[in-house]
Amino acid sequence: MSNGTLRKGYHCAWQIHYHIVFPVKYRKSLLDSEVAEIIKETSEGIAERYSIEMEAIDCDSDHIHLLCGAHPKISPGRIVQIFKSITAREVFRRKPSVKKELWGGEFWSDGYYVATVGERANWDIVESYVQKTRSTQNLPKAVQIVWVNRLLGGYNGDRINSILYSDLKDSLPGDMLTKVDWMSMKNSLEVRVPLLDHRVVEMAFRMKRSLKLNKGKSKYILKETFKDLLPTNLYKRPKAGFEVPISRWLKTDLKFLIDQYLAKEKLREQGIFDFEIVDGLIQKHLSNKTDTSWMLWNLIVFQNWYQNYFL
Repeated sequence: MSNGTLRKGYHCAWQIHYHIVFPVKYRKSLLDSEVAEIIKETSEGIAERYSIEMEAIDCDSDHIHLLCGAHPKISPGRIVQIFKSITAREVFRRKPSVKKELWGGEFWSDGYYVATVGERANWDIVESYVQKTRSTQNLPKAVQIVWVNRLLGGYNGDRINSILYSDLKDSLPGDMLTKVDWMSMKNSLEVRVPLLDHRVVEMAFRMKRSLKLNKGKSKYILKETFKDLLPTNLYKRPKAGFEVPISRWLKTDLKFLIDQYLAKEKLREQGIFDFEIVDGLIQKHLSNKTDTSWMLWNLIVFQNWYQNYFL
């Protein structure tokens, strides 16, 4: 049930979303990946049986976030009761060792937090959460969805402009611009973003979507504006981010790192990674069948750390 969707039933229509949070009994950190998976799998059956739409579920170590919606006849308290009782029973059945960590046979705490979220909701809780963490990347997924839905509703234009507005308010200041600022200042560089001049941004938001995304072509108006001034190979070149060319380097200047850290004898002696799988990644990359460079780079970085700090 996405934000802004009106649901209809016999004699009523509704548009209700709940953000529900409740902890494990005694605040014990029992929501590991296995327990979280059990809960998420069980929630699918709950959603089907009770007509509760589970939009997002996110487990921290000792509490859970739900973003859900339901018919008005199903109260938030009833949703919590159903979810707690059924998931607790399934967790105890499929992972009996968890029960030994708790007294009295109860998995969830009695209390819970609930808030409605929607187009006219009070967003103070989520906003303060974002401000404290400085970035939505650190938020539980359920809260991320609430936040993005709010941003998408903040611009009363077409869908493309709404999505762009969400980027402008969230990922640009919280991710891209932040990282560029940190790295440039660290290296005594002064970086400017002329396309984010407020006059350019305001003009861009007044443009219709077809000038931005036209028949699958992104940045349409920007490319058309400078078409006569740019070389053809640059104009038609696919979009490229500011990424380090690890893929090319691991085939050329940095190939020695593969030989140094991912050699057959080294991996088998270490006993952490399956050489056959790693070798498959290497061969796919070197033969240009699949770009596995970032997986290989992660392995190389791990091996370097392991060699310098673990051994």
